[in-house]
Amino acid sequence: MKKISHNGYQKEDVLKHGNKYMIANGYFGYRGTLDEYTKDEMVQFNLNGIYDQVGTGVRESINAYNPLYTRIDFEGVPITVLSMKPYLHEQELDMKNGNVRRITTFHIKDALFTIESERFADQINRNLMYEKYSFSTSMTLTVDIYTGIDTVIYDLSGVHLESTLFLEEKGIYIVSGKTHELRKDVVVAEKIQTDFKHKSDMMIIDNKVLHHYRIRLVPAKIYTIIKYTGVIHSILDAKEVLVKKVKEASSIGYPKLARQNNQFWEKKWEVSNVDIGGNKAADLAIKNAIYHLISIRPYSDEVSIPARGLSGQTSKGAVLWDTEVLILPFYLNTDLQSARRIVKYRINGLKAALAKAKAYGYEGAFYASESQEDGFDACSDYYVSDLVPNKRIRTYFKEKQIHINSAIVYAIRKYIERTDDFSVLFEGGFEMVFECARFYANYATLSDSSSIYEIKDVNGPDEYHERVNNNAYTNYMIKLTFDTLLDFIHTLRKMDSSFVKTILSVENREKALLNIRKVRNSFYLPKPNRQDIIEQFDGYFDLEDVSLEKWMKRLNHSNEYSGGKNSIVSPTKVIKKADVVSLLFLLNDEFSDKVKKANFDYYEPKTEQGSSFSESMYSMLAINIGNTEYAYPYFMKSAEMDLNFEENLSEKGIFTGGTHPASSGASYLSLIYGFAGLKHHGYLLSADYKLPKGMSSITFKVIVKNHIASLKVNNTKVQITWGDVSEEI
Repeated sequence: MKKISHNGYQKEDVLKHGNKYMIANGYFGYRGTLDEYTKDEMVQFNLNGIYDQVGTGVRESINAYNPLYTRIDFEGVPITVLSMKPYLHEQELDMKNGNVRRITTFHIKDALFTIESERFADQINRNLMYEKYSFSTSMTLTVDIYTGIDTVIYDLSGVHLESTLFLEEKGIYIVSGKTHELRKDVVVAEKIQTDFKHKSDMMIIDNKVLHHYRIRLVPAKIYTIIKYTGVIHSILDAKEVLVKKVKEASSIGYPKLARQNNQFWEKKWEVSNVDIGGNKAADLAIKNAIYHLISIRPYSDEVSIPARGLSGQTSKGAVLWDTEVLILPFYLNTDLQSARRIVKYRINGLKAALAKAKAYGYEGAFYASESQEDGFDACSDYYVSDLVPNKRIRTYFKEKQIHINSAIVYAIRKYIERTDDFSVLFEGGFEMVFECARFYANYATLSDSSSIYEIKDVNGPDEYHERVNNNAYTNYMIKLTFDTLLDFIHTLRKMDSSFVKTILSVENREKALLNIRKVRNSFYLPKPNRQDIIEQFDGYFDLEDVSLEKWMKRLNHSNEYSGGKNSIVSPTKVIKKADVVSLLFLLNDEFSDKVKKANFDYYEPKTEQGSSFSESMYSMLAINIGNTEYAYPYFMKSAEMDLNFEENLSEKGIFTGGTHPASSGASYLSLIYGFAGLKHHGYLLSADYKLPKGMSSITFKVIVKNHIASLKVNNTKVQITWGDVSEEI
């Protein structure tokens, strides 16, 4: 298994290394920062599934207090990379076991002073995180050690934790706070063990609750501090529960906990690993993408995969429809429990989706553009700001992106096809699909000139063209939603007819079902024209056809928002991201290769590729039509997104970076369903060799019902072998 590392310290690398060396377990993510870092270096102990809003600020995920803070001083001067240039500095992520290590050596007078640490997140007891911190010197030195919990934490949009309390119980330091908006408890605890017998003082300095040691160090002796830490939120008796967990972990001891962690990762990699032969860069990149996807898998049915993982508060910690389209397939192949939780998260959000639809005057369910806890929609009407200070732009993502419903229905359909787990339908999934379809039937309008139902005034995936009519992607995916509902009704009536009857007997659903069937049977689907092109929406062909190069020259600034210029439509054919192309990939079997190629050739030059979602869709369709060399650079860009971090991670002191789960999922999709040509046929699989130059083979595994398939694809053949799934998967 690969390791990621770097040598040397550069201050400008702080933000990207925080992403690169992140650890997570689904409950929390801890950025890959150094032990001595504070909020100024974007230390973020980010929590999944708990959100807060301060005043009129952005409602976003919560960062907990930092329990891994440690600093050593010599003669009152901190021995840190922030205060002195290190003689040697290395940082490393071992993807085999999710362990992040650092080693830093300083010149202190005539001595070499070395700090080493390693940390990992507990993947089973997901409230907990551990660190082993060691230091040594080549000459006798007297130093002060400060280690504990830092309560001065980074927040993007206001201080979210207040009423902070400092407690100490039998050597365990505890800090608790409450969220500003909903007054939810967030508790962090820390217990330490040392191999040196020195009495510690409890100190509160700069809002840090610290153990303080003054030690005269003996040359060549290694001194070690073990930190058992944890976080918990939103439950009764949170402090008592967390203290018990931390005590139990300390009694187990760091060596055994590390062995258990190794065992967990070994089992995960046994199923999830992908090997790429002949291309070391691609092999490292895909393993890193998979590492991040394993790390952020959801811990319960109440959470899913946020847009920026658990790397911080960028994108509000919200869940986007990218999760269902780009990320879910990885879990369907390797981790069925996590796949089920992604589906259940949306089912649990039905109440909020019903309320949103009602607020806009529609029946049925209208799912969130940016989903937070319980399906709450965190998207705002003024989503972006123009470059002119204090000038906000009215956008219609929240109000008009009705295609979100169809991605969720698409996901539950795929989940059931792959697992035969119909239980999710009996646990609210059937009602969810029904209410999504009811919303669409209620939203549809009868054409003035014919008896055809149309979908008017919507935003498709391409966010530059707002409030358009008959967006092809949206219409086809609505048809999929109708068909999925009718398929589920047919299947469930065979399984439990009384269940279907009971569900349809409430909320006027029998009448709504008649309307769904009526709309579905007379529903408008844009067809390919004589050149096999599907018009993205009504009137798209009439827009100005300008090259991307000329279009870019019209912008006042490269970061200028290019949508919303007109309340009806952006005036050119330039699009932000794949729209029709996304349709052709997701509903691959419904369109001929001729249509796919024609639309790829037509829309690709017009697409700005403003997101990893778009790049992955073009990449996968390119492979589908035989253009693997076009697809390879996009695959590598997605796969290396969280390795290279070429984007600007901070703007005017505001952290705008974070990891990219959608890119990780997209790279897996492109590799497995693109270059390896994987296809599912019920209990059977097929694959094809479509490898780009430089790749000699792709080896991976796929869970199929209660079996597991091992596949190897090279440039001449495909090998598939079968085995049984272990109970742990």
